[in-house]
Amino acid sequence: MMSKGPEYQLGFYLNDPYLCQNNRTILKTMLKRVLCIGDSLGLPRPGVDYTHTWVSMLREQTRDRDFIALFRRSGTTEMLSEWEYGEYLYFYNPSEVILQLGICDCAPRYMRTTSLGYRLLAKMPKGVQNVFWPIYKKFVKRSLNRTDVSIERFEHNLENYLNQCCLAKVERVIIIKVATPGPTMVRANPLVERSVERYNAIYDLLPRRYPFVTVINPLCFGQDEYYAGDGYHPNEAGNREVMQELQKLYA
Repeated sequence: MMSKGPEYQLGFYLNDPYLCQNNRTILKTMLKRVLCIGDSLGLPRPGVDYTHTWVSMLREQTRDRDFIALFRRSGTTEMLSEWEYGEYLYFYNPSEVILQLGICDCAPRYMRTTSLGYRLLAKMPKGVQNVFWPIYKKFVKRSLNRTDVSIERFEHNLENYLNQCCLAKVERVIIIKVATPGPTMVRANPLVERSVERYNAIYDLLPRRYPFVTVINPLCFGQDEYYAGDGYHPNEAGNREVMQELQKLYA
């Protein structure tokens, strides 16, 4: 008699609540690990409950994967190489990776948040900051050349990480392109649309260089209805768009 394979066993465990509860170790080893790396766009926030984030919804809809969420507020591609690529790759030995990074890399700034001046200013009393910024902004404008991560460095970070993924035998890397900002964010930062386009062009190049890379663009509408009050961080509707686009890849 032909023995039943791991696909049958996995379905058996998933469909039996008692076995799922009492055989977590067995179940986890049978699930493919998917490392989800991103900035604050994938995190809960006021008005967006955790259950309304795309990773939570994707977990509910795709039960045959172990989705591991590693999100960091203000995260950039600089973080990908931390601990010699262990923190965001080797420590987890994933089969797949989902990346959602870029807006904190590319947003045009008055002052780079990575600069010494910005860090010193952040340590000063709020009263000092409140006086400084209005005066500073009269003389300094946001610039496409003043971003936290230059476009050259952005490309360098991604290629280095994907090379490590190749060495680690990651089967697939799914990249979520930088979201198109809504009108509210564009009014606050008029250069942001151009910067997003430039950095997304780097993402578009990657599947040609790395066949295991898939690029998706679920938040390309540029409409505030998909975002929270700032016109950029996804609300429940925006997170659902991301989840549905990802779900197609796991159908």
